[in-house]
Amino acid sequence: LAKDSGTTTTQAASSSTTSTTAKKTSSTSTATSAGAQAAVAFAYAQLGKPYVYGATGPSGYDCSGLTGAAWKAAGVSIPRTSGAQWSGLRSVSTSNLRPGDIVVYYGGGHVGLYVGNGMIIHAPRPGKSVEKVTRNTMAVSGAVRPARSPQTPAAVHPTRPPRRAATPPRMSARC
Repeated sequence: LAKDSGTTTTQAASSSTTSTTAKKTSSTSTATSAGAQAAVAFAYAQLGKPYVYGATGPSGYDCSGLTGAAWKAAGVSIPRTSGAQWSGLRSVSTSNLRPGDIVVYYGGGHVGLYVGNGMIIHAPRPGKSVEKVTRNTMAVSGAVRPARSPQTPAAVHPTRPPRRAATPPRMSARC
């Protein structure tokens, strides 16, 4: 009986160590996903609010004003304009999108917040309101992922090709 008890104690201690390690790993990834969840929840709460060029809320937004305000609600400060978000945040593959990522369109002229299941929430253009649409509704240029740690733009996109100076139809050059 004492031997069984010793074995049980050793197994319990081993299990406790594994559990503690798992909690540390989990809490690190949870901090990031918790921020993304807060950004996504914020974006959902803005659905129906009008597009207003240059606006960062709370009564209206332009595209980058919405993504910036969403991440600000999550406690993360990101660049103000769509072009600065595209060049200043860590690039991620569009095949590896996670909720909270910022999908970039028209070479950095427009952005939307990825909310999962192939959908984004964005502030489209004057006369429209913040809406949820499929992420492939527009020409996707790439995606970026906000992070709590600052990064230098040179280290972020060392191989990104130069931007084209193209303005998409029915949209402003930068939002």
